[in-house]
Amino acid sequence: MKQQSFEAVLLSGHKQDAGELLVDPAVEWDSRAVPIATGRRGHRVSGRINDVAFEGWVVARSKRHYVLVEDEVRERAGVAAGDRVRVMLAAAVHP
Repeated sequence: MKQQSFEAVLLSGHKQDAGELLVDPAVEWDSRAVPIATGRRGHRVSGRINDVAFEGWVVARSKRHYVLVEDEVRERAGVAAGDRVRVMLAAAVHP
């Protein structure tokens, strides 16, 4: 599966922190968004933020795509909203 590596500024969101992707996962990985919560769909991903491994989701907001960053991952990576982070992502394999 093709991986994407990029830098992003960690943004504070109304639900959780996120970093913007410059690609559309549906196009880049030929992936379909799946339900992840009531009224919310996303693409399952695995990757690293500043060399800290995680499993997470890419969601669409305002015609852009963002990787959601759980508090626990953010804390392990030692970053906060406003920090520039190194991100490596790939579509996660669904069971």
